[in-house]
Parts: sequence; C-alpha cells; structure tokens
Amino acid sequence: MENIIKDIFYAAVESVKPSELITKNKFLSLKNIENREIIELNQNNESYQLDATNKRLHIVGFGKASLPLAIELESILKERITGGILSVPVNATKYHSLSKNSKLHVFEGAAGNLPDYDSMRNAEKIKNYILNLNNDDILFCLITGGGSALLSLPIEPITLDEKTALIKQLSRAGASINELNTVRIAISQVKGGKLALMAKNVHKIISLIISDIINDPLELIASGPTIPYKIPSTDELSPLQVLEKYIGDRMENTLSPSILNTIKNMNEKNQDSQMVIKNSQTFLLGNNRNAIDAAMNQAKIHNFVPVYLSASVQGNVNEISVAFFELACAIQSYSSASTCIEFANSLKCILEKLNAQTNFVADLIEALNQKSSDGICIVSSGETVVKVNCNEGIGGRSQELCLRFTKLCYDAGLSLDNLLFLSAGTDGIDGNNDAAGAIGGTRILRDIKENVACVMSDYIYRNDSYRFYKNFIGKYSGDGYHIHTGITGTNVMDIHLLMIMPKVKLS
Repeated sequence: MENIIKDIFYAAVESVKPSELITKNKFLSLKNIENREIIELNQNNESYQLDATNKRLHIVGFGKASLPLAIELESILKERITGGILSVPVNATKYHSLSKNSKLHVFEGAAGNLPDYDSMRNAEKIKNYILNLNNDDILFCLITGGGSALLSLPIEPITLDEKTALIKQLSRAGASINELNTVRIAISQVKGGKLALMAKNVHKIISLIISDIINDPLELIASGPTIPYKIPSTDELSPLQVLEKYIGDRMENTLSPSILNTIKNMNEKNQDSQMVIKNSQTFLLGNNRNAIDAAMNQAKIHNFVPVYLSASVQGNVNEISVAFFELACAIQSYSSASTCIEFANSLKCILEKLNAQTNFVADLIEALNQKSSDGICIVSSGETVVKVNCNEGIGGRSQELCLRFTKLCYDAGLSLDNLLFLSAGTDGIDGNNDAAGAIGGTRILRDIKENVACVMSDYIYRNDSYRFYKNFIGKYSGDGYHIHTGITGTNVMDIHLLMIMPKVKLS
C-alpha cells in the first residue's frame, strides 16, 4: 500500500510540471496570421492574442519552476527568443537544461531556499537587463514558488545579511508564507510590482505564474514582482504588524535600524506600481487544485474512492496532525446507521481546522458506503508551519506532520493495519534535507520494535523527523516511508493523502 500512496502523490506532482501546464495543455503557440506573427495564449476556453511582429522576445524567470517553464517556452518560440536571464535554485541545472543553442543565461542561487549573494547578484542582473528594454520588446516573466529568495534585492541601506536574518527569525517563529512575503515586499527593490515598474517602457509584460500559496494571491506569489502591492485587508497583517506579532517588543533590539525605518516609512499604497497595469498581462498556469484533481484520478486507478477535503490546509503541524488523526478516528468509527447530521456534527471542529470544502461530509459518506473499493483516499493540500525548538534537528514540515500523526496513532493504541498518511512537497523539498516528505500511520507501527513513545517524542522535540525516518525507521523498512523525488521543477505547496483501508488487525 505504501507504493500505491506514493504513486498517487507522484501523479499529483506530474500534473503540475511545466511540460503538462504549457505544452500538453496547448497553452502557448506562435502563429502566422495574415502575415503577422501572433503569440496566442489559451486558457479556460478563452484566447489571448499578442502581435509580436517585429518585436524582440525576452524571458526572465525566478523560482523553482522557472527553468522548466523556460524550456517549454523555448521549445515553442525557438529562435524568436532574443535573450533573457533565469535565477534558479542550486543544483536545478542538474535536473533540467536548456537547448544547446539557447540564448538564455541561467544562474543558480538561494542555497537552502534562503536569499544569498548569488541570488542578489542574479536579481541585479535581471534588473539591469529589464532596464535596457523598450517598446520594441515583449517580456515574459516566469514566476513560481521560491522566487522570493531567488529575486532578492533589498532596499538600500538594508544589507542582505540583515534581510536574511529577519526572514529566518520570522520563519522559525512560525510566520506563514503570506506573512513572510508581506515583509519581503516592504524591504525589496523588485517585489510588490516594482520589477514591472522597471519594465514600464516595454511593449508588453506577460507574467506566467504557478501558485505555491493558498487561494492564489498573485501579489504574494514570489512576493509579486509584477503585481502591484495592495493595502492589506482588515483580516490581513501589514508588514509592521507581522513584526509586532512574531518579534514584539524585541524589535528595537533585534532588528537593524535600516529595516525598521524602511518598514515604518513604507508607502502602503505603492501608487507608482499602478502605472504598470496597462502593459501587463498575467496568467495563472497552475495551482494545487490541478494536483488534487490528478491525485484523485490516480486513486481511482488503484480502486480507492477519492474524497476532496481541502486546498487550503494551513496551521502549525502540531494542530494539523491532531486534526487529521481525529478525522481518521471519526471515519474508523463511522457506521452506516449514523445520520448525515450526526456524522457532520462529530466532524465540525475538525473540519474547521482543516478548512474543509463545503461538500466534504456528503462526499465522504457516499465514499464510505461504497463496498466495492479497496478503501478511501482523502486528498488535500496546503502549507503547514513548524515552530523550531532545536537548531540541530534535520527535518521539514511534511516529515514532522507524518511523525506526529504516527505518534498519535501509537498513543491511542490503534491496532488496525489499515491507515496511511502521506505529506510531501510538490517541489521535492521538505526542509534542510534530501526528502520531499514521508508516510505515517498505523502501518508504520509494524516496523518499529523499540520504545516507540520515547523515541518519537525525542525526535519531535528536536525537530528531527528526517533522522527518525532515515536512521530509526530505516533499520526496519529501508526507504519505505520516506518520499524522495529530487528537484521536481514545480511547486504548488504540499499534498496530504489520508488512505483508509478495510480493517485488518495488526499481526
């Protein structure tokens, strides 16, 4: 069953790779219409046409999927591409490469998914490249998750070290990706629409985006370099409020004056960036709903009934692991004699924590009443956070989520070998290690022969979930419960799969 749940995850990842989103979906084409060169972009049964006759085509990109996206564009636009620059993650070129005669220049940076001097130099190159374009140019901007770190150019006099220290501090304190990007925008030369402002003289800016953020806020994906920053709504925090939430009265002592002054003096309206809207067109190529749909289809192939739970799972891994565990227990105890209302009421608090979609309970009951399947597979996606207790641990949010889920199964004394829970990053990266994620649940308990409660608690406290799966579980099952994909070339957050099979006693 471990291979089946992995296969479902792999199908989800495959569905959001640029080759699928661009080429197989026939999103982009170059046509000759009445002796004019027309770039046609097709999405949702609608067509957008751009006259590229006598125009130079350029590509800039930043993020985990920018290189694979550029490869797809290059295969379609071919020699019409004049040039461009890509800022990509370290080792990305080991997995993907441009054509031999490519006019694009690729630079790596942001080791550990944090801005560094390489990514800052890359951002400076992209900035200077764009500033030299004019009305004879069309600019494609490839924007994907990880782009915030790969397009890092702080507002002077803020230094890169000061910015990196701030982002690390906020991340370790549990700040969400939205909150982090709100702060990044405030202290950046290029984020929050400022990159597009630099390209105000070009004929057209075409932004192609793959979303790695819940609900697809375009202005926050890679910190929105081509999307004007907007004032946070009443239920969102401003950059200064994010600092107050996670750093509090320690701000004056822990943050540099340059950062504090920049954020306090920030013009939240960002009026200048509104000027770029007239020459900018944005397309959302893919998001985690694409991956969820693919996972559900793959579950059917394996004779599991898929149930869509949520595309917006978010929160601390401690709380989310409990919610998934309680959901699994409620499903285990479900009886067809229960009324829909009774079952829904028993799940109400759980589903609120998981941001469940409206029809989930009805869909779940329908799935549970199907007798011909091998079980059900509950599919969800989102991005959790981990509060770091120990700087020496190796792990990531997905692996820790699975480890915590497994410990809850053990603590509850579950004796059924029928429960699997997978969490893994679609980018192939989960924290500071080579794993994309892991598998937890009752089946893993078969392979543990030592003092489980003590061992799991220690690994959780140290935020050391990778070593738990690698060194401890590996003694018994090899790589069976780790997920390894390498760099996938895409990123639409994490996939969560809860697989429940017919009840079989543990041996």
